[in-house]
Amino acid sequence: METTYPWTKLYDDAAKAFDSAPEPGERFEEIIQAAAAQRPGAPFLSTSLPNGWSTTLDFAAFDDHSRRIATYLRGALKLSDGAVVAVQGPNAISTVVAMVGVLRAGLVLTNLNPLYTPPEAQRQLADSNAQVLFVSDLFASKLKECLKSTQVKHVVSLSLEDHFSPTKKVALSFLLRRVKRLASALPSDIAQTVQRYSETQLSVPADDAALAAYQASCPETQPALLQYSGGTTGAPKAAQLTLRGLMVNLAQGAHHSPQDAALPDQRILLVLPVYHMFGLYVTALSLKLRYHLILAPSPRPLDNLRKTFERFAPTILPGVNTLFVHLMTLSWFKGHAKNIGITLTGATPLDRAAAKRWLQMTGGRLSESYGLTEATTILTQNPGDDRFREGTVGFPVPGTRIQIKKEDGTWAAPGEPGEVCAKGPQLMVGYAGEDAPQAFDDDGWLLTGDIGQLDEDGYLTLLDRKKDMLIVGGFNVYPNEIETVLSQHPLVSESAVIGVPDDSAGERAYGYVVCSDPTLDVKALMDFCRSSLTAYKCPAGIEIVDALPRSPVGKILRRELRDKYIDEHAS
Repeated sequence: METTYPWTKLYDDAAKAFDSAPEPGERFEEIIQAAAAQRPGAPFLSTSLPNGWSTTLDFAAFDDHSRRIATYLRGALKLSDGAVVAVQGPNAISTVVAMVGVLRAGLVLTNLNPLYTPPEAQRQLADSNAQVLFVSDLFASKLKECLKSTQVKHVVSLSLEDHFSPTKKVALSFLLRRVKRLASALPSDIAQTVQRYSETQLSVPADDAALAAYQASCPETQPALLQYSGGTTGAPKAAQLTLRGLMVNLAQGAHHSPQDAALPDQRILLVLPVYHMFGLYVTALSLKLRYHLILAPSPRPLDNLRKTFERFAPTILPGVNTLFVHLMTLSWFKGHAKNIGITLTGATPLDRAAAKRWLQMTGGRLSESYGLTEATTILTQNPGDDRFREGTVGFPVPGTRIQIKKEDGTWAAPGEPGEVCAKGPQLMVGYAGEDAPQAFDDDGWLLTGDIGQLDEDGYLTLLDRKKDMLIVGGFNVYPNEIETVLSQHPLVSESAVIGVPDDSAGERAYGYVVCSDPTLDVKALMDFCRSSLTAYKCPAGIEIVDALPRSPVGKILRRELRDKYIDEHAS
């Protein structure tokens, strides 16, 4: 008997039809060709630098350049079906062109974090069996070490200078290499074997017939992305994602919030790293909806974004809680906030107090999503309309099923907490590798590792990560609940809670906070917690720090805080 899911009553007729038979509607290749045909001269990609310089590629030029990359990989390098190509670069036009070129060639793309150390990069290149590496010249000095014991046979050098005018290329080269010393020359013993991005555009003319044949040999139901996940909690694992899953996920978002799917002439500022699945999703969304995507390769400190806001006046801002909190402290940002009509957030929990201040400052809509790399991007969404429900991450996007599994293995009733489990066409095929961990149960449900609860209407409230949950004297304690209370203190801007050993209770909570006033009394903050939390949930201690350790996408690295605590309290 088919289970009835309460959230389907929140769908319109089109979403209900899609929910019963989710199909992407169009292929990845089709959205690129359609954008180039319908808006050839409209701006698609811009690289925007902190000094105010920028360069832009229109839809037709992007189509041409990415086709040339695809033809270079297949025609010049003779890569076969299933070959893996790695891309490691900042948010810049050539990085996106390379990524999309790999996918258009019917090959498998794996994205590397530009902040990786050589051992981390080497580990992913070796694990993924990458044969080609597109890499920013900002990392030239580290390249040789990254390639040790890997299958990489060809290296293509990317640069922030790509697609700038010849005059600005010269000036940028001088600035990056001589003034800021961010880029260096390639090691002499491998320099001759590295090809420049600009040279790949000239190697082989784009061949549309051959391109169609490559794509036909690798249908969109096969893995096209090896997206590494889990680096904050353990060894990264390669989630095998498909282009069909990406296209379905885009369609799910469009059906879930149809008012956001047909807005003309929008400008999206991408501060999130494009190598992250959220950033890649936003890039594909911009292609599908014909939006102008502005790439910020160096967003930190956030004052680096000032010229970008002045030049482009972005109307859509995807981001995470940290970005919004810090932007609101900058006096110059207040003059640009009202341009932001839509804010997209995910990847990390959104602080409710900060969200209210953000909406007051921007006057726009806020759409919060919940998802994970293993689900391409989105599982649930809290739409920015009258269906928005504060304190939740919304309800499942059409075609997705969510249930909550209790510790005894049974399904939870509304209001009962447990592990969030998901099914849907956007889910990964599985982790790559013979020794890959099992992510699905015997019935095909993805075990997310997140703790949450559904209400009677199907809205999901996240409580915490399963691994982060504390057991204090036999009681389950969720760090996120304590962090919410800490963040409500007027002098606290950010907080993080971890579990630490306790002789009597087995485990106790311990808090780290960033505050606007260094004279904040810790005892007063502890009393503030006691006014809102029962005794066993209150932190055993609180420490004021200058900043919290975070991943490039903004997730708090609780593992680093645990290591810090152990180092400082070893006795």
